[in-house]
Amino acid sequence: MNKYDCDGIFNEQLEKCGVNYFDFYLLHNIYENSFPTYKNTDYGIVDYFVKQKEIGRIKHLGFSTHVRTENLEEVLDFLGDRTEFCQIQLNYVDWTLQNAKRKIEILGSRGIPVVVILSSAYRHSRST
Repeated sequence: MNKYDCDGIFNEQLEKCGVNYFDFYLLHNIYENSFPTYKNTDYGIVDYFVKQKEIGRIKHLGFSTHVRTENLEEVLDFLGDRTEFCQIQLNYVDWTLQNAKRKIEILGSRGIPVVVILSSAYRHSRST
């Protein structure tokens, strides 16, 4: 079994940023391919970061996702109330391509605030 060194990576991130805690911390891109890793209790990824929040090294814990709309509920059921916000990609294309409108509705029904990823492709297309 591969082991994720959550503690080593997290401590390195704190050190590189020169801080003792993070105001906002994301579990990165929980989606169909990464979800089994986040759920794997042998790795304990989510539990580790929840513990860091409990001891004050993370003030607000959230997650980012590009999960398909039909799988978002499963991710939210797994995370429960352990995360406080969700970051999704949202622009004109993703409103329909990734069904962002429905994702916002689902997150809103659970009282989960949304942070927006503005894709670089969109920014680039606006500047040309």
